[in-house]
Amino acid sequence: MSKKAEMCYSFSAIMVALCLIVLPMQAGAATKGKVKAIQAEKERLVLMPLRVGEEIQNMQGAMETSLAEGLQQQYTVFSGEDVAKKTREIFQKESAKKNCDETRCMENIAIAFQSELVAVANVTKIEGGYLLALNIRNVMDNKSVYNKSIPCEGCSAFKVVDKLKELSAAPVSLASANAPPEAPQARVNLSDPETALWEEAKKGNAAEDYQAYLSTYPKGKYAPLARTKLSRLKEEAKAVEEQQEQQAWNDALQSASQDSYNVYLNAYPRGRFAVLAQARIAKIKKDDDDAEAQRQRERMAEEARMRREQAEAEKLAAQGPVMVRIPGKNYEMGKYHVTRGEFAKFVNETGYDAGSSCYSWDGSKWNNNSGNNWRNPGFTQDDNHPATCINWNDAQAYVSWLSKKTGRQYHLPTEAEWEYACYGGSQTEYCGSNDINAVAWYKGNSNGGTHPVGQKQANGYGLYDMSGNARQWMQDWYDNTQKYRTVNGGAWSLDAPEIRAAARTWGGMEFRVLNIGFRVARTLP
Repeated sequence: MSKKAEMCYSFSAIMVALCLIVLPMQAGAATKGKVKAIQAEKERLVLMPLRVGEEIQNMQGAMETSLAEGLQQQYTVFSGEDVAKKTREIFQKESAKKNCDETRCMENIAIAFQSELVAVANVTKIEGGYLLALNIRNVMDNKSVYNKSIPCEGCSAFKVVDKLKELSAAPVSLASANAPPEAPQARVNLSDPETALWEEAKKGNAAEDYQAYLSTYPKGKYAPLARTKLSRLKEEAKAVEEQQEQQAWNDALQSASQDSYNVYLNAYPRGRFAVLAQARIAKIKKDDDDAEAQRQRERMAEEARMRREQAEAEKLAAQGPVMVRIPGKNYEMGKYHVTRGEFAKFVNETGYDAGSSCYSWDGSKWNNNSGNNWRNPGFTQDDNHPATCINWNDAQAYVSWLSKKTGRQYHLPTEAEWEYACYGGSQTEYCGSNDINAVAWYKGNSNGGTHPVGQKQANGYGLYDMSGNARQWMQDWYDNTQKYRTVNGGAWSLDAPEIRAAARTWGGMEFRVLNIGFRVARTLP
């Protein structure tokens, strides 16, 4: 090395040492500026040859190794002979110029190792021991990112080795309120077009800026650093994307639905969790398909059961009324009114006398019409019409006969049973609909008489004529006087308000009327 180069290098080291010695010795001292987060990939750092006094020159290698080991916890460290050789080359080249530019030398050393950080350490003999100092600078910004100095009182050279490792163990830059101001930055030679472009690229610190520099100077003196910057920016962008993707995946897991996994896949079709999302969607679909298949099996089983019950009911039709099981309850309700044909079987088998007169309303009073009865109520009927001119006692005689004949326990519906069955699972004005003409024969459409059962729309439980056609006797007393029985359902001769599901009236148990009939109920075992 030339004498001029040696002088330049010595001057550089002395200046760094003096700068470090005057820094505060507090353990937490650091430069001003923003704290740099420790990244997943370590930053590169060039450790300059350690400057020590002659009295511990023989320990320089061990001390430098200790420093490097401490710094390697935080950085990818370049040190030793490679750095020493490159330092000599650069300082020798710089010393050939008219002005010895220390800043330029440090930049070139950093560039040679594709780094921005250069660390300079000194071990200085002081009274009673040594002063250990470490300075890490970003030479591209000409800013200190870490400064620390510690005294080592009464230390041997071996103790200094340990202290140096402690000094360099975790150099995290933390600005302090009383930290000394930065030294004035070296003037950048902006007359050099490449340097000027590089300085602007650094200010922007964007991938596009560094790419613009590389496009202009693909082999420029800052090209290695530009590529390092580009690589770091890409890694940071990738880290942000991965964080966003992780959040999207967490959101998908939160709902754990087919839609939430599809939202993730739409945003990240080739994402890290795409295979998992697809697998979970497939499982959800399979589970849904399995559940639907199970529901279908259950529906089919229920339909089969209902068909069996219907077949059994139809088989028993010759013996009695067709019954419908009321969902969620333990009783059945007659699907239709007891028809004139069914009541005729009862009378024919038992010889029961159901009377020879029947009441009708002439608009002002009730008239007991002799000669009218269930066989001839005063209007045309056939065996499929509801039996009318039936009093409560007649209905009780019929259900008693039917119970004995079939071995099943029939009864007149209680008012509660009738009301629940009437609505058919929905709260409507009439039994099964809000449209009276859909479900009921009444004064407005009956043409003055009953009609065959089952011609209007059934309610939700499959029961016909719960509203209209003929009124129906209930098992219950109408009130606490216990003189009259309840009558529900409306009839062919009544206006719409009296056909409503909620409408109710009363009748004497012996009272036969041309618009009152009945249907039966049966409690299940």
